[in-house]
Amino acid sequence: PGVRLWSTSIGVNFVGSISPFADSNIQVLRTFRIAFNGNWEHAYYKNFKGCFLYTNINNQTVCGTVNGKQLARLPSYQFRLTPSDTQSFNWGTVTEQMTFERVGIRYQDYTNLTPLPTYYDLNAGVNAVVGAHWEFTLLGRNLTNQMGLTEGNARFGGNTVQNNVGFGRSIVGREVSIMAKYYW
Repeated sequence: PGVRLWSTSIGVNFVGSISPFADSNIQVLRTFRIAFNGNWEHAYYKNFKGCFLYTNINNQTVCGTVNGKQLARLPSYQFRLTPSDTQSFNWGTVTEQMTFERVGIRYQDYTNLTPLPTYYDLNAGVNAVVGAHWEFTLLGRNLTNQMGLTEGNARFGGNTVQNNVGFGRSIVGREVSIMAKYYW
C-alpha cells in the first residue's frame, strides 16, 4: 500500500498593477505601468504517523519524519516585478519591459535535508507592432546569468547529496531571442 502524506498551508497571493502617472499629459509617463505578482506560503506536512526508513550517507538506517517540514520543491515565497512602458507612433507601438523575479528557499526532499537556494532572475524585452501585419520582439532572459535550481534529486532521505555533489535542474542561462510575426 502507498504512503499518505497530509499537509496544510496558509499564505497570501497577490497580483496587481499600478500606473502612477496615468493622469499625466506626457505620453511616456501616462503609459508607464508596474505590474507585480507573487505569493508567500507556509506549507508543511502534518499528521504523518510512522517514519520513512532510508540509508544515510554513512550507510546507517535512519527513521525520518516529515511532520512540520516544508513541502518539497515549494518555495516559501516568490514574486515578480515588471515595469513597462508603451509609446504610440503613427506607424504602430513600441513596448519596453523588464521583469525581476525572486524565488525563495525550497527543499528537494520531504525531510528538508537538501535545500534549493533562493535565486533571482532578470529579464527584459522590447516589442514593436508595425502597422496591421508586423510584430517584432527582442527578449533577453536571465540577463545576469544566475544559476537558480528549480528542482533537485527527489529521492527520500540522506542520499540526495553526497560529498556536496547533487543533481538539480537549473533555470536556463543567459539567452537572447529575436522574433518576427506577420499577421494575415
